[in-house]
Amino acid sequence: MRAMARQFIIRLSADGRQASWLDSAGGSGQGALGSIPVPDRAAVAVLVPAEDVLLLPAELPGRSRTRLLQALPYALEESLARDIEQYHFALGRELMPGRYLAGVIEQSNMERWTAALADAGIEAELLMPDVVALPEPAADDHAVVLLEGERALVRIGPAVAYAVSRGELDGFLQLQPGLSRVSFADTTADWTPPRGLEPRALYPAGDMQARLFDAVAGPALNLLQGSYETVGQQAETVLKVWKRAAAVLVLAAALALVARVVDHQRVSQSVEDLSAQASGLLLETFPDTGRIVTGQERVQMEQRLNQMRRARGDLGGEGFLYLLRVAGPAVASTAGVTLESVSFRSGSLLMELRADDLATIESLRQAISQGSGVPVDLESARTLADGANAMLRVGGVSG
Repeated sequence: MRAMARQFIIRLSADGRQASWLDSAGGSGQGALGSIPVPDRAAVAVLVPAEDVLLLPAELPGRSRTRLLQALPYALEESLARDIEQYHFALGRELMPGRYLAGVIEQSNMERWTAALADAGIEAELLMPDVVALPEPAADDHAVVLLEGERALVRIGPAVAYAVSRGELDGFLQLQPGLSRVSFADTTADWTPPRGLEPRALYPAGDMQARLFDAVAGPALNLLQGSYETVGQQAETVLKVWKRAAAVLVLAAALALVARVVDHQRVSQSVEDLSAQASGLLLETFPDTGRIVTGQERVQMEQRLNQMRRARGDLGGEGFLYLLRVAGPAVASTAGVTLESVSFRSGSLLMELRADDLATIESLRQAISQGSGVPVDLESARTLADGANAMLRVGGVSG
């Protein structure tokens, strides 16, 4: 979720037709999904019923996110009742080295939710099971419970979370091994936990709604992955590719320079080290790369970038891909600049950036504009204790 943006949370009903909403700028309500007053430029988070999402810990080797996503369905296959093709898999945060939170959803549910949002004209940046919005328990013997009428949300540890009926809640908690404490996410709940479980109040009465904004700001799991990822997520992926591509090109240039300035023995070792780094970056960026030819890493990287551009469509005009191509290389090559988030709205590319100072952001703004002729506006900026944060609008018309 974009850190500087106004946050807007939508919570879908079981049938996906009704919803409640909460605005970080104030206000809340409920009604038909198509009637929800979503503010312009707000970062929209959608909470879906936990009953439709299976949460599991997944043991996965390696560090490349692309390879982790490829391995995820097969790591969880034995836990599922149907063929993996009928499910959508989402990779959450790393719980400990090699162990991740994962979400599994039937494809039909993902299609139903995303279609309902599209029909209502709502572009979500986050799709998350509502139970994951509960605070994570502080210890393995601790459960957090939120009661909503006849429904109960329960979170036990970082990767164990369920939705159960209120009538099943007591028996469910008693079946959890080693459980000793229960915290209420909302103290307005009228419920006494089973004997032997120590009750505690987590938040003051009615404070749970405000805490939802903390949960969506740094979500443990976003179901919008793979074919469901948003335009902003696609943009961040492309910019990461460009950053790695730039590193490969720098290493390739270093290979040529080393050969001119050091003796033969040191040349061999330096070339070998730099080539290994370039090969590693190429494989990390494009895991399906076959044979890597030593000394040709730059050529192979450029070929793969060209393939990616062609696969993503025409880069002309003032569309998302064109503006991303205009801004991406400058962002990737500017030292001290970090891309926090990116989105495409009303014909403009919006980039939230963090830098060492505002002067660096202004230099980047000028570099993008002067190099392409595309208008680049500074939408907002603020100085922080350890740098600066700003929003740049590339292309389109400033509103």
